[in-house]
Amino acid sequence: MTITLQDIAILTRLPIDGNTVCGPINLIWSTECRDLLGVTPPATALNFGGLKITWVRDTFSNLPEVANAITTQQHARAYMFQVLALLFGNKSQSRLHCCFLKLLEDFGVAGEYSWGSATLAYLYKELCTTAIKKSTEIAGPVFILQLWAWEHLPYLTPIPINPINLNGDNPYGCRWDTKRTFTHTPTHVLRAYRSNHDTHNNKQVVWTPYDNYMHPWCLAERNIWTTTAPLLCFQIVEYYHPERIMQQFELLQRCPRWPTNNLDKSVHCVKLTGKSTVNWRMQHDQYYQRWNMRAKLLVGDDHFDSSVDYATWYQQNGHLFTTPEAAAHMYQQTEVNNMLNLAVAIQQRNDLTAQQVLPPIVEGLTRLKLSMEANISSVPTERVTTFGRRQRRQGRQP
Repeated sequence: MTITLQDIAILTRLPIDGNTVCGPINLIWSTECRDLLGVTPPATALNFGGLKITWVRDTFSNLPEVANAITTQQHARAYMFQVLALLFGNKSQSRLHCCFLKLLEDFGVAGEYSWGSATLAYLYKELCTTAIKKSTEIAGPVFILQLWAWEHLPYLTPIPINPINLNGDNPYGCRWDTKRTFTHTPTHVLRAYRSNHDTHNNKQVVWTPYDNYMHPWCLAERNIWTTTAPLLCFQIVEYYHPERIMQQFELLQRCPRWPTNNLDKSVHCVKLTGKSTVNWRMQHDQYYQRWNMRAKLLVGDDHFDSSVDYATWYQQNGHLFTTPEAAAHMYQQTEVNNMLNLAVAIQQRNDLTAQQVLPPIVEGLTRLKLSMEANISSVPTERVTTFGRRQRRQGRQP
């Protein structure tokens, strides 16, 4: 499972069918801020093109009562710039590059951008970066990922105290804009989250949570939900593979073919830092051309391998567990079941000798013992000791 263009469109109502989010980045940004906002930001607020959000908020907090059309447009740009910071901001959500402000110069043109696909591209990029072991932070629209998880994974979902009745004009994500209780779900407990992920079954996943909320605006861009065109946002290029998650679109999942056009590091790992003179529209022209063909690049039979069973393929290529402990637990359960089945088979036969019966049982018990020892040794001693001390302080035996 993963978050898709469909999720972005319905949860946020951001447009997904439109022009790519890209523009010039080699401008004099202090001048651009003066032209677009009517104010030149101080040096402390503008650093290498990154504009401080708190400065924008404080400077444009109140619209004058006698504001003319130009002043009103400047305040509107400032407000929309703050909204974009929630989607494309840095890890501290404190700054956003002025290249996004430039896209708000003409409101009519700004409304034709595919903000939804750019948001998903940015989120994919951050998820990929955060997957690196040394990463400790994540930027981008993480709140959308949380809304997605609440819709698809019930074991993480809070209970709204005062449920909101949406009127069809609001994004579906607005239904969570109320007080919530987490009495039935874990909060801030990583081990609990991982355990839930490892032990849930297909019935504990909501593949199509929006069935009762398909208003006309939800379906307006349905034709590109399953496009295979790359997602773009300035320097970011992320491939989109709906053929691997067809069940989220209420379609039969078949074995997907291995992608033949994976991104190389020169494209996938590029950063905006130090690239102030690069024209990304020309640099990634082949990917922009594919996005322009998005309505034609839909998932079809050529994206699947009909000779391979999907369940078999997934067992061989998928990541079935998030932790070694869960994998070891499943392995141990399998070994126990094998020995129980062997014991039943032996009980039903009278022609076996002890020499025939004992070796497979001893072998299975040995594998089980080694697996349990390896699993226990993988838990840091410090964590076990700390847990034991905490239990003793609370008057319980560890």
